[in-house]
Amino acid sequence: MKPEDIKYLSDVDLMISYGPTENDPAAVAALQNSSTYGQIPAVKKGRVAVLGDKTPLSDLSSPTPLSIPWGIDRYFDLLEKAAKK
Repeated sequence: MKPEDIKYLSDVDLMISYGPTENDPAAVAALQNSSTYGQIPAVKKGRVAVLGDKTPLSDLSSPTPLSIPWGIDRYFDLLEKAAKK
């Protein structure tokens, strides 16, 4: 993303990212310390849901008819925790 495109994300309430572990604080800190992503209000406030790499929940990025019933509540729980920050 180009720094000049950040203005398009000024009204974003929640960001979703990938990191080594679920809700990884280091991944959130890296985004907050970024000269580009750190300008996004949701990132500044720490409202970032981090999906752990190579975890079952990260597999929902490409959902299937079998994975949706299994993971949808888990996915929404992760988003809810991030949104409450």
